Amino acid sequence: MNSWLAIATLASESAPITQKALAQVLGLEEASMVPLIDRLVTQRLIERLQPEEDRRKRLLIVTAEGWAVFDKVKVEADRLRDELLMNIDRSELAIAQRVLQQLLDKTGTL
Repeated sequence: MNSWLAIATLASESAPITQKALAQVLGLEEASMVPLIDRLVTQRLIERLQPEEDRRKRLLIVTAEGWAVFDKVKVEADRLRDELLMNIDRSELAIAQRVLQQLLDKTGTL
């Protein structure tokens, strides 16, 4: 699951982000990100880039193979989500989304 979330997060960014930023978005310890990123790099789903202006940083981008996996999984995930939510009233879904967003916002301030 973390692999999919990492690829999806990187795919949703408009520019490459650092390993540290990805760890923060995913709510993971930076140390636990290294094996995950190593695995995704080995699978050629993402690449590490080293910017010229700061050689200490490692920026992450999705490769063409990573985009292919992302697109395939996203289609299936969207289909499953639509199937699961099809019989739930839209107003009830809106309430659930608002409550979940409030919980997410609250956890960010703890």
